[in-house]
Amino acid sequence: MHVGLGYSNRSEKDAFNKAIKMLKEIGVKTNSISLDKYYSTKKTLKLFDKETAVYLSFQRKIYPE
Repeated sequence: MHVGLGYSNRSEKDAFNKAIKMLKEIGVKTNSISLDKYYSTKKTLKLFDKETAVYLSFQRKIYPE
């Protein structure tokens, strides 16, 4: 089940970061998240703790930012 979805005309990444920040501020625990190839960087993966199941769908290697 999807709990949230972010969209922005200016920056989709900015909308994503604001959504993650909001979830942490109100104390919502992320059990799992599915990320596409644009969000499969090590920097993004570090936003989630070890208890969060992260599903990646990408067609390239994970590169550090």
